[in-house]
Amino acid sequence: MKPFEVSRTDPSDETLFPLSAAQRATWFAQQFDPEVPILIAHYVELRGELDVELLDRETRAVAYEFQSPLLKVIEIDGHPMQYVDEKAEISVGLVDLRGSPDPIEDALGWMRRDCRTQLDLAVDGIVATAVLRVGDAHYLWYSRIHHVALDGFGAMTMMNRIAHRYSASAARKDSQPSRAATLR
Repeated sequence: MKPFEVSRTDPSDETLFPLSAAQRATWFAQQFDPEVPILIAHYVELRGELDVELLDRETRAVAYEFQSPLLKVIEIDGHPMQYVDEKAEISVGLVDLRGSPDPIEDALGWMRRDCRTQLDLAVDGIVATAVLRVGDAHYLWYSRIHHVALDGFGAMTMMNRIAHRYSASAARKDSQPSRAATLR
């Protein structure tokens, strides 16, 4: 699977539920100007050894805990509806920029381009995450999610949860139980 590639399944009527008032406002704003993605995007600079496979595994686990990264928004009879695509496959992409003359600047440009990507909330992955390797033990852990799924606080909460699970797994300890509620 390519970085950011998310598979999609079609919803059944019983899996659909309405958007919250805040989600509807964001969805309508996106419809008004679809060329301007309404995203939460950030990166965390990491120095030292990084187990990208472990980060990928914990990112997928947290996606299923939070459900927001699995969200799809579709229009039915002119009304936006959402569903959690439980069969979605999310993966952390790895982009190795160590061969670049200026890996940091290239990484920042890569992230800027991704943030400008127009999204179709019914088809495209609502979340993307990647590790941009800019040195032998230097990484930028990038994440973006559409604002219809999470706000800034929620995005940071999700990143902290991934970091917690990663750290616990790396130390061969149990992580704290998830406190995330279902989206319904």
